[in-house]
Amino acid sequence: MIEQSFPSKRPIKTYYQNPTWHSARDTALAKARGISVEEFKRRDDIVKEAAKTVEVDLYGHGFPRNKKEYDSVGEVVVTGICKTYADFSRTEKWSDNDNPMIVSFYALNNKSKN
Repeated sequence: MIEQSFPSKRPIKTYYQNPTWHSARDTALAKARGISVEEFKRRDDIVKEAAKTVEVDLYGHGFPRNKKEYDSVGEVVVTGICKTYADFSRTEKWSDNDNPMIVSFYALNNKSKN
């Protein structure tokens, strides 16, 4: 009996394993914002580092740094502090200079300047 074999014409599939694993939470939040998981984690790290520098507490009172802003706005009350990027609204635009506004507040004297 004579046997003859030929190489397969099927394409050889190469499988690559992703070396970085992301949590399902990070993947879902990144997908909801339409960005990559790496970009979501980078932004999350920026917000976490900025949150460490916040010196006021929630519902604490504060004042603008310079005299001109103090005259126009006056005393403010902190109504929210974003600790992670997940605390941001999904529709909120990320700042171009990677310096997001993580503190929300309202003016006591002038309610229209919120």
